[in-house]
Amino acid sequence: MAREDLRTAQLRVGRLRKLQAEYPHFVPFLRDGMKFLGFSTSEIQEDIALYLEQGPDDLMVQAQRGEAKTTIASFYAIWCLIHAPKFRILIVSAGGKMANEISTLITRVMLSWDKLEPLRPDRSAGDRTSVEAFDVHHSLKGADKSPSISCCGITAQLPGKRADLLLCDDVESPKNSMTAGNRELLLHLTLEFSSIVVDGVGEDGERLPGRTIWLGTPQTGESIYNPLPA
Repeated sequence: MAREDLRTAQLRVGRLRKLQAEYPHFVPFLRDGMKFLGFSTSEIQEDIALYLEQGPDDLMVQAQRGEAKTTIASFYAIWCLIHAPKFRILIVSAGGKMANEISTLITRVMLSWDKLEPLRPDRSAGDRTSVEAFDVHHSLKGADKSPSISCCGITAQLPGKRADLLLCDDVESPKNSMTAGNRELLLHLTLEFSSIVVDGVGEDGERLPGRTIWLGTPQTGESIYNPLPA
């Protein structure tokens, strides 16, 4: 596998530095990202974006359908990789198919938006490029067995996974929250998140606190989302 030579790697880092300087905050990045997809951002969407950037380490966004909370979170994941290329992002949803669709959006934007060229993986050098396991360029990511972006369903084998940022998107569905037993099992599975999310490392070696971002809508009055503040 041909790895990037030192001079080319330094040029790549230089292009990344310019990208970081262009988007020190998330809202402008979201505006340009949505424009790339052919949309504009609303006041509510920008408010969600601001909360994702400045909110606590563990937070939840609940919004009506059509507010694009999943798309906003997807762009937030990309923005995090711009500023911390060593980040590991895990996407968890009620089913593996939904998590796969979110990962697909992220990877397609990264592969098709020219601004993100410095982050693109080099498959010939061993970088992973599938939606289940996707890497940023090895010169930026460094040596790590965990992919930059991975996805799975809530019932998948979660123990052993590690992430600096966990996106929990619609993990509660009408099907898996229909009975008290279903909800108890689902809540038990989400307890694994605390051992998955770990502190990350920035480019300069500084500690970056691990974060869990929940996105969803309660499906019952006894939703597993109700006790989250505790």
